[in-house]
Amino acid sequence: MFPFSKNGDEQPTTHHLSDGSTKFTVDILCIFQYVHGKKDIDDFHGDNLNMLKIENSIFTVKYDGVYANQWLKIECKFFDQEDEIEFSECILSTQRNENSPVIEEPIGYKFKFNKKTKYEFRYHYIHLKHDDNSKKELQIRVYALIITFPGYTKKYCFHNDELDPISAYFTGTTLFDDFEIYGGTLSNESDPSVPIQIDKTDGDISDEMDGDTSNETNGDISAKKNGDASDEMKGDTSDEVNADLSDQINQKKGFWTTKNILVIVLSFVAVVFSILLAAIILRYRKSQRSTNA
Repeated sequence: MFPFSKNGDEQPTTHHLSDGSTKFTVDILCIFQYVHGKKDIDDFHGDNLNMLKIENSIFTVKYDGVYANQWLKIECKFFDQEDEIEFSECILSTQRNENSPVIEEPIGYKFKFNKKTKYEFRYHYIHLKHDDNSKKELQIRVYALIITFPGYTKKYCFHNDELDPISAYFTGTTLFDDFEIYGGTLSNESDPSVPIQIDKTDGDISDEMDGDTSNETNGDISAKKNGDASDEMKGDTSDEVNADLSDQINQKKGFWTTKNILVIVLSFVAVVFSILLAAIILRYRKSQRSTNA
């Protein structure tokens, strides 16, 4: 039975790594087993992790074995890029005891991790071997591997319910950077240790409200006192002048309209009076002629 189980109380150990300006932490709880053949296995338990560091752009993880002078080590070249870090050109080396030869196995895989993302891998079981018929292989049980960059804004989680073995090969050359295509989920999550920067939030809004209100109450009232009074004086004077002009125009219009009506009426009366007078004169002349006859 393996010393680490899903229901165990073991916790990952935390390691602070840095290379130049890049700093991050690794929480790890793993078992490594190097299989020489059937029932010929060297165990390297999680509590025997002896070294996890980056030095001179070389990443090193080393475990001590259960026996004296037994060890397993993986070294990778570490590349610190602007937005990500890379582990590549890895070499596995192990020794059973001081009298046995050192075994070295190059690993062709490359791994890239974004500096704005926190990574969590849990319950992965990897068989790394030369081919399907090879008796020698490296077995890795990953109970927890957490990589945390300060100020991260996203979180990637790839958790399995149990340790289902998957096979990989030392000679593989796959670049692992977009881990989502293999499973897991990527979500938005911010580093809780980094204070949240507030842009136009309560403080600014309060300042704006206080400042704007003060400006409005002082400046606007002053402007209203001065501007409105001026506007009222100008507006009232202008309205009075306009009103007086309008009244004068209306009075003149009314006068000329009345005068025109009187002229028309008097002219009509004069015409009617002339017609009546002409008719009376004609009747009078006719009556005189009839009398003389």
